[in-house]
Amino acid sequence: PQLYPIAGALFGFTKGLAIMTVGHIVGASVALWISRRFGARIAAYFLSKPGMRAAEEVLAYIGTTKGIVQARIFFAGFPEAVHYAAGLTAIPYLRYMIINVAIGLVPTAVLVALGRVLVERTSAGALIAASIAASTLGLCGAWWLVRQARKQIGQGRTQSESNTVGAS
Repeated sequence: PQLYPIAGALFGFTKGLAIMTVGHIVGASVALWISRRFGARIAAYFLSKPGMRAAEEVLAYIGTTKGIVQARIFFAGFPEAVHYAAGLTAIPYLRYMIINVAIGLVPTAVLVALGRVLVERTSAGALIAASIAASTLGLCGAWWLVRQARKQIGQGRTQSESNTVGAS
């Protein structure tokens, strides 16, 4: 995302948006592939068993269409984290890319446009406000995803318990 405003400043809105969108698709594809190839082993190496269980709960939720849409919206300012997380799930590549590009176009367009505006007129207050808003959205998004994952896990346990009781 750091290059998006530069693309707007150098190439203008339309060409900058096209270049950044192609770059975003290539980068997301590489990150997804790296994560699918090496991510599980790396996560297991760095996380404790309780940490790995917590990560698996969140990844189970992110692996759903609803979860990936929410993660992509909440982490608009840090899409790489979502790409790597998606790589640790079974979400199909094409579905992920369609969601990723559709949602990613909004922040990409905003950042490219911001770069164009910065060339014409700079407003430090607007940049600070945008940074604070993006950080707040990311923190709220992390809280929301963990909450949703735990809720989904809780519903799964309730259903399996009721199935066990009914089987007795």
